[in-house]
Amino acid sequence: MIEILKMNRLKLQGDHSETLAQFNVRVGPFTMRSGKIRRSYADGKRFATLPGKRDGNGIVLSDPAVREAVRDAALAHYSENFDG
Repeated sequence: MIEILKMNRLKLQGDHSETLAQFNVRVGPFTMRSGKIRRSYADGKRFATLPGKRDGNGIVLSDPAVREAVRDAALAHYSENFDG
């Protein structure tokens, strides 16, 4: 089960992309904090990034299908709540 718990708009400029939002997500019994929705400067496409061990989260999703499902859920949540 994947559930976006909280998502807030955020405006941060980076070297290659800008951060549009930050989110927390529940994946099964675990909660991951500080995922990001970003927009690439190169092509304008949005993408989601997940926190890793270096962010102090302590949880890394090793299954690529689960990572992709979390990213898809975060992007869908952003589109439903912040577009338009």
